[in-house]
Amino acid sequence: MTELLSQAEVAALLGITKETLANHRSAGRGPRYVKLVGRIKYRKTDVEAFIERSVRQSTTELTTAA
Repeated sequence: MTELLSQAEVAALLGITKETLANHRSAGRGPRYVKLVGRIKYRKTDVEAFIERSVRQSTTELTTAA
């Protein structure tokens, strides 16, 4: 089973606030998440995949929805 991360852990890893992470989640721009018993958790593998999809070679590259 994959490791689950809290909102605080993911926000810290991405260098953003929990509020910004929640806004990204609401808009469908953030990493995939899991809702378990009313709590938001993030699979470590999904956060790593989100980071990989965000890698760019130059500023002229088009961004894609994550």
